[in-house]
Amino acid sequence: MKFLIIADSHGKNMASYLSKLPYTVIIKSIPGLKFVDNYQKNLSLLHMLFSHELQTALEDTDSVLFLIGTNSIRCFTSFEIINQIQEIVFFLKHSYVQLNRSGSITICATMPCLKSTRKFRTEKQLMNNIECYNEQLNRLSYEKNFKVLNLPIDVYQLSCDKIHVHFRYQYRIFNCIIDHFNLMNDRISSRKTEDKENSHKYYKINRRV
Repeated sequence: MKFLIIADSHGKNMASYLSKLPYTVIIKSIPGLKFVDNYQKNLSLLHMLFSHELQTALEDTDSVLFLIGTNSIRCFTSFEIINQIQEIVFFLKHSYVQLNRSGSITICATMPCLKSTRKFRTEKQLMNNIECYNEQLNRLSYEKNFKVLNLPIDVYQLSCDKIHVHFRYQYRIFNCIIDHFNLMNDRISSRKTEDKENSHKYYKINRRV
């Protein structure tokens, strides 16, 4: 089993390759990454999906998890980001057969962030946008058949920059993701075993006929 994590700077402290688990995890962390960025395409997930490097990685993975959102939520309204995600999920499901399986795409809910911007000038405005986005993301996940992973991070666990998680609590992100992959690995392995058994039964029946 292979799992791919595509992350912004929240994933920068994770090892880029983990293989001492019952499965392999590959982590691509790009500080500043958004779901869509029309000005800096090297920081836009939608544009990166057409790159050879990411296409090769996606072709060779059983499941993909996106640890993205903080940079987007500071620049776009929740409604705008949800439309961006719909486009991305549609592309993935129509381009990679294995990502059509239930739960093969996971998007992490956005963690708290208190660093205001020109668009969201107060902490309250920004947190309201995050809350609306996470609610809409959960609704979209039921419609488009992907998973949402809620990370156990609270406001008091942010570092002094008000964006990143304090180093004392970064392990909570990693542990939550690994727990999620453990569950996914069990489900996908079980599904593959069932498919093989059903295929073998079908072969035996047709052989008798």
